Amino acid sequence: MPTRLWTEITPSLTPWVLEAIESQGFKKMTPVQASVIPLFCGNKDVVVEAVTGSGKTLAFLIPVIERILKIEEPLKPGQTHSVIISPTRELAQQIYQVLTSVLKFCSDEKLPNGKKRRLVRAQLVIGGEKTSHSDVQVFMSRIPNILIGTPGRLLELLNSPQTKLAQVDSMVLDEADRLLELGFDISVKTIIGMLPQQKRAGLFSATMSDAVNDIAQIGLRNPFRISVKVSGNDSQLDRRVPLSLGISYAIITPDKKLPLLLDMIQKESFKKVIVYLPTCNGVNYFYHLLTFLLSDNSLVGESLTHKNLHSLHGKLIPSARKKSLEKFTSSVSKSVLLTTDVAARGLDIPDVDLVIQYDPPADHNVFLHRSGRAGRAGKKGNSVVFLNEGNEEGYVDFMSVKMVDMHQYNVNIANLPDPYANDNIRNWMLKDRTRFDMAVKAYVSYVRFYSKHTATSIFRFYNFDFIKNAIGYGLFRLPGMPELKTISSESLPKDGWLGPPVNMEEYAYLNEKKEKERQKQLKEKQKEETLKEKKSKEKQKPIWIERKENAEKRREKRKIRHEAKLRNNQNATSSDDEATVEDWKDLVRERKGKKAKTVSSFEDL
Repeated sequence: MPTRLWTEITPSLTPWVLEAIESQGFKKMTPVQASVIPLFCGNKDVVVEAVTGSGKTLAFLIPVIERILKIEEPLKPGQTHSVIISPTRELAQQIYQVLTSVLKFCSDEKLPNGKKRRLVRAQLVIGGEKTSHSDVQVFMSRIPNILIGTPGRLLELLNSPQTKLAQVDSMVLDEADRLLELGFDISVKTIIGMLPQQKRAGLFSATMSDAVNDIAQIGLRNPFRISVKVSGNDSQLDRRVPLSLGISYAIITPDKKLPLLLDMIQKESFKKVIVYLPTCNGVNYFYHLLTFLLSDNSLVGESLTHKNLHSLHGKLIPSARKKSLEKFTSSVSKSVLLTTDVAARGLDIPDVDLVIQYDPPADHNVFLHRSGRAGRAGKKGNSVVFLNEGNEEGYVDFMSVKMVDMHQYNVNIANLPDPYANDNIRNWMLKDRTRFDMAVKAYVSYVRFYSKHTATSIFRFYNFDFIKNAIGYGLFRLPGMPELKTISSESLPKDGWLGPPVNMEEYAYLNEKKEKERQKQLKEKQKEETLKEKKSKEKQKPIWIERKENAEKRREKRKIRHEAKLRNNQNATSSDDEATVEDWKDLVRERKGKKAKTVSSFEDL
């Protein structure tokens, strides 16, 4: 078994690297670090499969640094030593932050102009904040040894005419399975093809699919395959969950999910909690709803306020995503992060000791990644998933087959807070139509997420409770959607109302601009309806009236044609008379002419 002590690694680590590791409190290596670092430092390619929270980031950063330190020839502008590819901006930023914390202990090198710069330098290459042109400018001026970024933006930089790749010594694919899930396979293969064949490469992934193995065959040469799992105390079976992480499930009806979430936020002991929702629209809506509910101390107490609530999802602009994640990460008080699966992979956020999954993900592997945000690096953590009563209990057995054991979380329905009491949520929503729009979008996107769930034997859409889920989303009316056509009208409330009807024409936006636009659209709609009604009434006339009107129209047309014909005949007659008169006059003149000639001839005699 490889040594777990940092000082006993062969080949030995550089003193300042050991100092950096010690400063972060890592006394011993994790199993994946102990297995990977000696091989990767010693000119071996590695393919690593490891459970979440196993310390993979340092397992590839340390060998990359050590390999760079052994290269004697200095870099020239346009050159680099290592390329690290990450599936998301957030994970790339995290890798960069970990690397920066290590490089603080790096010694400086003296330049010919007398200035100094750090011996090992890094550059973060991600979209959203800077243009690709500025990436090239930084690359040429800083001359980084290590490039860390997402596939698309890295490919743009590597394709630049100013970039020279002959000096690249190592490449790392982090969360390789996620890279392929997000459709980056072509970009990754293109980058691999651009790099020198003699490079060392490391592929790190939580799962090993056929697609991941294909990438390994293309980019790695005779790699060592390392699989690090956790053995349970009661059996020798491999488990996919760290021993420090406890996973439980709560059986609950859809309309009680929100009360249970508020109850856990209030009563559970935690420093930071991540709440996973299935859609971006869901995160956006519940962020605004919980911001309102957290202002009511009777629901959650005074230990948590809306200032401690954060949101993160893929539709946020990059700067907002970065700001939200930084606030949550740096928070020293009890905090809650609402997010989608954008924060399910690779992110190492300190002090997260509780994960709540509002709904199970479509992919069971994502379930483990979500849960793994807690209980990292040997620290204790808990994860709770909400399962809908009557439909989804089979998910427990399903995950057991996947080597993930869960115990039941006890729910006392009678003691749950009631955010719906006194029309609390309804009144909040009625103050601004924007809130209702957000709720509708969140609900519709959730219904469509559920309808496309991969585990259809457990998440049966034909058993989906539209009404209780709508109540759980705070809606006072079911939205019109094609999915509702699958159930009988008898099972639905009249006109979709889940409470007292609301005059939707008078239901206004607080935003004046949006309200003016709504009023304009309302007037246009009313005009269209008036025209439709008029046409509809015309179509609804009795047949005998319609026939009578048609007969009158035909008679009118015949009359017009007859009058036109008479006019034409009169014109023709008058023309003939005029022609006859002209002919008579010509005849008279001709006869007079002949008579005149006759008289003239008698005179001649």
